[in-house]
Amino acid sequence: METRKIAAMAEAYDVALALHYEDSYFKIPGCPGPGIEIDEAHAAECASVRHRWRNPMWRHADGSVTEW
Repeated sequence: METRKIAAMAEAYDVALALHYEDSYFKIPGCPGPGIEIDEAHAAECASVRHRWRNPMWRHADGSVTEW
């Protein structure tokens, strides 16, 4: 029930929630960090490409800004 409450609060603020249960319990990681490995060579390759990132600006027909 507590998890459902947390998920409802997260949804109200458009926050994604992904639960990872093993036999209804969170598995304690065996090493420090978030449990992912980063491919440093690939990250460096991607960082060498320039991008002009911009969030989309969505508007209603009357010109007012809307949530995307």
